[in-house]
Amino acid sequence: MDDAFICILIAKSSNLSQLTGYKIPNSRIRGKDENYKWVINSSKSPIHSTNNPWGMKKTPREVSLYKVLANLIYEKGENAFMELGNIYLQVIKRRFAQIKEQGDGTFEQLDETDIHWTFNEASNSIAVIVKHMRGNMLSRWTNFLTTDGEKSNRHRDQEFINTIQSKQELLTVWNEGWSVLFDALEQISAEDLRKHVKIREQPILVLEAVERQLAHYASHVGQIVYIGKQLKGNEWKSLSIPKGNSAEYLQQMKQRYGK
Repeated sequence: MDDAFICILIAKSSNLSQLTGYKIPNSRIRGKDENYKWVINSSKSPIHSTNNPWGMKKTPREVSLYKVLANLIYEKGENAFMELGNIYLQVIKRRFAQIKEQGDGTFEQLDETDIHWTFNEASNSIAVIVKHMRGNMLSRWTNFLTTDGEKSNRHRDQEFINTIQSKQELLTVWNEGWSVLFDALEQISAEDLRKHVKIREQPILVLEAVERQLAHYASHVGQIVYIGKQLKGNEWKSLSIPKGNSAEYLQQMKQRYGK
């Protein structure tokens, strides 16, 4: 179960609602199976601000594995929930680390001028994106479980005015934000996943709040990687499977994990 988009497990059964502490209106439950549903709660755009939806209705996706997990929790109860929660926390930590690695791999290839490049006046430079991410991370993840994720000392609009002067300063700002995030993740338990936190006074399930930030940071790191790739051109060192090497990589994976 290594899917980065593990989200909110729901069931029509009142027992499971009591178990998870999370309820979804019947209008959100769709499909032929009236017992168990899995809703993927991700309406974030990978291109524009992650505060904007795709512009389409959210549609639950039913996956057989998720239905099996729903049955597991329903039948075996609290212990199964806690076990699944612990697995989820390990998975999500790896996913955040992988997103950070994409940014790290990009910064290694950039020079001092690259971090300030913009396509036009409406665009954000890599330096501005990093400054915004750091501001968001400090606000969301400081005292994550006990205080509103939008801190009173945060000035979001100021995050889009560049004050980062050097690549070294950029790296310091970048790592500061991630350090707060990873420290907060270490404080979250499986039991905490079904609690609620607030963001701008809106109550949000802890599990959903974590997923929300994962989508947010993935979109911004995607922007950083895309800018870096455009700037470096043929000098760019791929951070994933290089073009033309898909078949070779597949064979390597088969040799490593195949029976």
